[in-house]
Amino acid sequence: MAMEPIKSKLTSFYLWIKLLWLHLNQLLCRWMNRPFLFRSRRSPLYHSVVCIGDGYIEGFGDWIIAFNNGGITDKLPKILRQKSSVRQYWTFVNAGHYHSTSFDWLPDCEEKPTQLTLGVGKSLWSDTFGSHSSDVNALKSEIAILCVGGSDHLYARKDGDLPHKTVENIKTICNELVKMGKIVIVSPIPLGLGGYKRVERDERNKLLQEWLNTKPQNIYQGPDINTPLLRLPHYSLDHYHLSSHGYTLWSNMLVECVKNHMLQIEWKSYQEIWRQQKPEGKEKSRGEKSQGEKKEE
Repeated sequence: MAMEPIKSKLTSFYLWIKLLWLHLNQLLCRWMNRPFLFRSRRSPLYHSVVCIGDGYIEGFGDWIIAFNNGGITDKLPKILRQKSSVRQYWTFVNAGHYHSTSFDWLPDCEEKPTQLTLGVGKSLWSDTFGSHSSDVNALKSEIAILCVGGSDHLYARKDGDLPHKTVENIKTICNELVKMGKIVIVSPIPLGLGGYKRVERDERNKLLQEWLNTKPQNIYQGPDINTPLLRLPHYSLDHYHLSSHGYTLWSNMLVECVKNHMLQIEWKSYQEIWRQQKPEGKEKSRGEKSQGEKKEE
């Protein structure tokens, strides 16, 4: 019993170090991508997926290697590279922020999150999708993966304990992303292994499911992140966020849903290229005919 307080403090210290290491690598990854953003976006074969939300999206609990993203933004691309059906270039943008709430992600929010969030300027939405966004890949992305709401009962500025407010916020975020021309994949709110506020999270998921059952345009339900397949080894020490094994399992569940939309976008890109090349082919054939006619003369 005497060792329990010491064990708890060591666990908290370890999780804090992991959080700082995660934030540091996130900042490095965003900075390293900047020189290549504008050049890469010139090609119609280049696409991007933006992942927005809280610590689940950021990848807290994952084993982070230096200069790499965490969570699904690290594991999804690796899985998709093994799929021969995906043939164009895709970048995954990690815009997750640890313990951010659905209130923090509202498009009209003009305040920084109340919790530790390194590298945030004006607000999460403005930094990610605003005119002065540091990442064009997020701004021009065709697909958005959203997982938010699990921290609303802890850090929301107001009405955080009301499940319907969280769902209303998610609706607002999704509708704004659709207006920007994005396909939105919404993940259920994670429940975790702990019992604290689990009932409130479950109530949010029920309301979210009711809305997604109406099949709003260009908004799709992601795989159930609360599947019984996730056991204790799939969770980190806080028993809420996932471990490396958990993020790998979640990515394998997500890949089929994301891949179908990626293939549709790739097909549209090929069609666009063919339309652009077709008139040129006709002009060349006409030019060749005119040269042949000149020779006959």
